[in-house]
Amino acid sequence: MLPISIEKMPALNGRIVLLRCDFNVNLTIKKQPLDSTKIIRSYKTINYLLSKGAKVVIIAHLGRPACHAEALRRRAEKDRQLSLRPIYNFLKKDFLALRFVEKPISTINRATFKKGNLFLLENIRFNKGELNNDAKFAKKLALLGDFYVNEAFAASHRKHASLSAITKYLKPFFGFNFIEEISTLKRLKIKKPALLILGGLKVDEKLPMIEKLAPKFSNILLAGGCSFLFYKKQGINVGATKIERSALNSMSLRRLLKNKKILLPQDLIVANAKTLDRVRIVACSRVCNNEAIFDVGPRTILKWSELIKKAKTIIWLGPVGYVDYKQFSHGSAMLAKIIGSRASGRAVGIVGGGETLYSVNKSGMAKYFDYISTGGGATLNAISNNK
Repeated sequence: MLPISIEKMPALNGRIVLLRCDFNVNLTIKKQPLDSTKIIRSYKTINYLLSKGAKVVIIAHLGRPACHAEALRRRAEKDRQLSLRPIYNFLKKDFLALRFVEKPISTINRATFKKGNLFLLENIRFNKGELNNDAKFAKKLALLGDFYVNEAFAASHRKHASLSAITKYLKPFFGFNFIEEISTLKRLKIKKPALLILGGLKVDEKLPMIEKLAPKFSNILLAGGCSFLFYKKQGINVGATKIERSALNSMSLRRLLKNKKILLPQDLIVANAKTLDRVRIVACSRVCNNEAIFDVGPRTILKWSELIKKAKTIIWLGPVGYVDYKQFSHGSAMLAKIIGSRASGRAVGIVGGGETLYSVNKSGMAKYFDYISTGGGATLNAISNNK
C-alpha cells in the first residue's frame, strides 16, 4: 500500500502545511550545493502546495550537528557551519517570497507565519528533541501547522521527531517525489546476475541490511566506510582512515566476513591524512600509518567493470571515494560511466545517494540510468523491505 499523496489532501487555502524536505547536501567552498538534485526534486511539491493557497513551512536538516560530542562542545561554530542559510540562498533564486526563520522551534508560534506564504526553518537538528524522536518536541512542532507532508524520502528511514513522532499529532501526507521513489522501488525486480555496490559512510545502519539483502545479489561490492571496517576486522592496516568503531563488534559484520559474495577493493588511492598530498595507488595491504584511504584504485575498477558487464541488475548506493575532491573522484566517475553504459537495456541500472548523484550528473550519464533515487540508506531500506 502506497503512502497517501498530497493530491488527497483537503482544502488548503490559508492553512499552514509543515513540509519536511531533505536538503542535506554537500556544500562547495563557496557555500553552493555540490549537487542540487535533492533540492530541486522537492519543487513540484512546493509549487503544488502554494498553488492550493497553503502557507508552506519547510523543515529540513544539514549534516549531523547533534550527533557528535565535538558538536556539543563547540556548538556555536558547528551551528554556523551547518546553518541552512546557504540552502535558503539557493532556494531564494527560484522562490523570491521565501523567508528564513532562524529562531529555535521553542521560540516560534503560528504568528511567525502571518506575513508571507513560504518559509524555511533553520536546521531542525539544532533542536535537541529531533534526533531523540522526542514526543514533546514533535508536539510543539506539530502545533505550528495544520497539515504535515513528508517529501524527505532520503531521510525517512530514521526515527526522528520531524519524520516519525510528528505523525502522532498530524496525519502524514506525502510529496510527489516520495511517492515516485516508493512506487518505483516497489516495482523493482532484481534479476540475476545482480550487483549491489555500496560506498559512503553510516556503516552501522547498513550492515544488517547488507546481510538481509545478500541472498538477492550475486555479489556485493563494498567501498568507502564499509570496506574500511572489513579491512580493520581482518587485521589489514587502514592507516589514519576514519572508521566507525561502534560497528566493529557487530554480529552482522562477523557473519558477513565469511560471505564469499562480499568483494572489497583490491587497490586503493591513498594520501597523507592531514595534508591530502602525496597521492599514490597501493594494494589494500600497503596503507601507511600516516595515510588515509580516499578512493578505489584502477585494478578494482577494472575487476568491477567485468562484473558490471555481466549483470542484469545493478544498484549503486554511495560514492566509492571522496568526490568533493577532484583527485579522489575518479573511481566514482568511472563507475557512473560503466554502469550508465549498461543501463536502459542490457541491465537495469539504479543509483542513489546525494554524493553518488553528483558523480552521475557530472559524468553526463544520468539520462541512461533506469532510475535515480535521492536516497542512499533509505533506498537500501526500501529494497530490503524495511519500513
